Amino acid sequence: MRFLLLFVVLFLFNLKAIDISPSTVPIYKEIGLSYNIENLNEALNDPSKFQEIKRFRRILHRNKDNNLWMKLDLENNSSTPLDRIFLFRWERASINFYVVHGSKTILKENINNNKYIKKSSIFTIPAYDKVTIYIHAETKKILDQFSYMYIIDKNSVDDFIISKERLYHNGLFFGILLTMAMYSFFMYLSMKDKGYLYLGLYQTWVIIVTSDLFQYFFILLKDYPNLGNFFLKEMVSYSMMLFSIIFTKEFLNTKRDMPKLNLFLNFTMVLLIPLTEIHSSIDYSSFLYVVYVMAGIYAFTHKNYSALFYTLGFLGFTIYLIVLNISKLLMLDFYFEFLYAKQIFTCIESFALTMALYLKIRSIIEEREQAKQEYIKQEKIMLTQSKFATMGEMIASIAHQWRQPLNHLTMILANLQLAFETNKLTNNYLNKKVNEANLQLKYMSNTIEDFSSFFSKKGIVERFKLEDVCKYSLDLIDNRCKKYSIKVFLDINNFDYYESYKNELIQILIIVLNNAIDALMQNSVENRRIDIMIEQNKIIISDNAGGIPENILPYIFDPYFSTKDKKFGTGLGLYTAKILANNLLKGKITVENGHDGAIFIIEI
Repeated sequence: MRFLLLFVVLFLFNLKAIDISPSTVPIYKEIGLSYNIENLNEALNDPSKFQEIKRFRRILHRNKDNNLWMKLDLENNSSTPLDRIFLFRWERASINFYVVHGSKTILKENINNNKYIKKSSIFTIPAYDKVTIYIHAETKKILDQFSYMYIIDKNSVDDFIISKERLYHNGLFFGILLTMAMYSFFMYLSMKDKGYLYLGLYQTWVIIVTSDLFQYFFILLKDYPNLGNFFLKEMVSYSMMLFSIIFTKEFLNTKRDMPKLNLFLNFTMVLLIPLTEIHSSIDYSSFLYVVYVMAGIYAFTHKNYSALFYTLGFLGFTIYLIVLNISKLLMLDFYFEFLYAKQIFTCIESFALTMALYLKIRSIIEEREQAKQEYIKQEKIMLTQSKFATMGEMIASIAHQWRQPLNHLTMILANLQLAFETNKLTNNYLNKKVNEANLQLKYMSNTIEDFSSFFSKKGIVERFKLEDVCKYSLDLIDNRCKKYSIKVFLDINNFDYYESYKNELIQILIIVLNNAIDALMQNSVENRRIDIMIEQNKIIISDNAGGIPENILPYIFDPYFSTKDKKFGTGLGLYTAKILANNLLKGKITVENGHDGAIFIIEI
């Protein structure tokens, strides 16, 4: 037991001096710290003022610790003298560096420049000997940031810088992140999807946090310490987490699909403000990333398959943050040696989140395309049904127009038979009756020709006047108007020619006019009238049937919506008119109530 205690004591004693035989040695453990030393002599004469700490970490400290002294013993266990350089990265700090061998100061140097990475002059440690280094850090600005300190072989400095800073200086990961962010913004401008905007903003703040842009802002804002403190310590971290929350809310549609999570995230956005003021070695944002991962898994299990990439994107970074926090708590070397591994994980995260959003957008586009195809299919069915309904109305109109000629032909045949039976059939009388019959047959043939022309010329662009279209349409419904004693007034204020789909416009007019006739009959209106006014690019049709009830006016153009009895109305007429006006004529049809009745406005 005594030997074990002796071994432990000797082992702990040996930890106080760092072996610098390796070419690159990080210095961050077993360091003596003091904040109340005025100069080097006091540091040499009163070593009790130094308090040994297991680990040195200093990020975004205020000027309350602006007079920091560090003490560290370096030991050369090799058989040859070693030439070493003190190299560090510490923004907004002026460093006085001392190397003491025994009671003699062999190097005294002030390192205060604006270089990206700072280093001392070369100092030599004799073989099987040791030296003590003193580091006096003065931070006169309100905010400073320590990254690392190394004792490095003089011939290994360049290789170390390339290796340590390759993630920044080679620009690989910075370029990947920047490309992802620019892609997100471009997709937002192209598709107007807010998910890409929020992802791009989140990626922008990630770039600032994980690249040298963060350090450049230190230099840029060095003369504005209060602004620098607000931007670098509070705004950067808060903005990054804020946009990660907003992106999650948008991507997972938490308001609709996860209301409890949505409420939690809304609360967290407010809670983040005081959390940014907490000075701790623990990264509290890692707990929020755990929430993202759990939410992504939940969404994936509920058939949101694009959430798989969302989950994988945050999962890697979540694991990294958890391990990082554990390493800080347990004082493991992982934190110091792999601090910049976050660039690798953020690149993976950005790629995965971009892929997740791409899959979500593609899924939405596919659903919309399917819905569009289904809509077109249903629209074709309804147009066919409307066409058949229109044909039925036309056949009924033909039958009505043929009724009088057929009666006339019957009378002609009866007269001829009577004349023959009474021996009064002369050549003149026969020719007269034949001519009368031919006139009736020609009228019937012209009626068929008119309706045949109406149906056969669909889909053809023609040159016409609105006046001619209206008169032709009125001829087709003339018998209905006469039958129900409806007066039609045509007011022509425009005589321009138009090139469009003439017969489709006629079909629209017939639908509207027939609806006006039905409304006049349904409401038992006296002095029935329909007014047609032709103006620039529009035809206005009004009646005195009393108008359309306001509660159904917004639905008048919906498919299968009808105010008539099901026996007499399919609800496709006005819907067909709207489709033809919007899609084929590139115009529109609207309706409103006037003083005496409905007013339909057809624009082409």
